[in-house]
Amino acid sequence: MAESSFLLKLILNLGINALIFLIWFFYHRGQISLFTQMINGMQAREQETMKVLKDQTETLQYLSGILGRMEQKIDSNQYCPMIKKEGGR
Repeated sequence: MAESSFLLKLILNLGINALIFLIWFFYHRGQISLFTQMINGMQAREQETMKVLKDQTETLQYLSGILGRMEQKIDSNQYCPMIKKEGGR
């Protein structure tokens, strides 16, 4: 209540300039809260993205280990029956 009576006295004493200032002030305060919400949302998305990237990095490390073992088995021909027969001749 005190704020509204102060604003009313300010408008009566200063006129249209005070009204324009008050409109700008409330608009500015609204924009600040909007930008703060946007920044907080961006930070939350960035943290979630970092979690996903960490999981993907672990998956890629696992898959590269499997591929390395496959390459070693292919190079040593452990599981190819055709090569085993040819080598036995």
